[in-house]
Amino acid sequence: MYHPDVLEVAAGQEVRGVDVVVRPDRLFQVRGRVADPPPPESGRLRLMVRWVREEPGAPSFGTPVEPDGSFLLPRLPAGTYMIESHIGRQRLDLSSDRDDVVVRPTPPGQLAGRLLLVGRAKPVEVRLEARDSTRQVSYHLVARPPDYRFRVPQVWADTYTLHAEAPQGAWVLDPPEVVVAAGETGEVEIRVGTEAGRIDGLAKGPGGAPLAHGRVALARFTPDRIEVRTEQTDQKGRFEIRDVRPGEYRICAWPSQDVSALDVAGTWESAGAAVKRFPVDPGAQIEMELTAAR
Repeated sequence: MYHPDVLEVAAGQEVRGVDVVVRPDRLFQVRGRVADPPPPESGRLRLMVRWVREEPGAPSFGTPVEPDGSFLLPRLPAGTYMIESHIGRQRLDLSSDRDDVVVRPTPPGQLAGRLLLVGRAKPVEVRLEARDSTRQVSYHLVARPPDYRFRVPQVWADTYTLHAEAPQGAWVLDPPEVVVAAGETGEVEIRVGTEAGRIDGLAKGPGGAPLAHGRVALARFTPDRIEVRTEQTDQKGRFEIRDVRPGEYRICAWPSQDVSALDVAGTWESAGAAVKRFPVDPGAQIEMELTAAR
């Protein structure tokens, strides 16, 4: 497996004549066995191997298990993997060749708890997604009034993050990481916001005329990144942004702007006084007028 070198380019910077070196990762071999494999008449067992990475869509593959329970994995780069089958799941931290891996049957756990709704809205149901550390396996849970409790049986032992799926505009506040141990229940209380705000407005060009088909960007600055949403103004310069979570925001309009530059702090700094800063409270309906940056 190969990875390109990282090159950082600032907004508006032009870089030429860059030499990119592609380096191969060192690959390791893994041999192991399945403890207490099922009898041959039940069909040949296969293992699913998933690479635990930050990026969604990390690679996974299947490998067969021999009748005696032994298996051989293709050569793999260093990292953390999940080895799973219908009999259980096991974590593998790989930094060298291994010939001692034993996959043992592990009982599934449960994910349970309740939602604490923040806001006046009380939806008839709230749907959340719990995604595992590989970002490839997820479970969907439903909570309903009056107590908004939920329980998901038959969950792999792992650490899960939770995100709101419905109703529209709901979100998980300070998304927790929930640990589910084999054969045990991971209990959690989750704070869910149900009252998003809405922003309506008029964008004008630098000369004062309505900004038709311009770009309006709404940004929330966090310590490690800039979260950006964009909308296009209509022929009359009007725009609306729905389902805005409470928090502190910046907003600005441009006659045209590359979307990829909007998560760079320098883009907002160069817009100067055209940038407005404001809070969005739960359920807020905000009307504002913008003058586009030059």
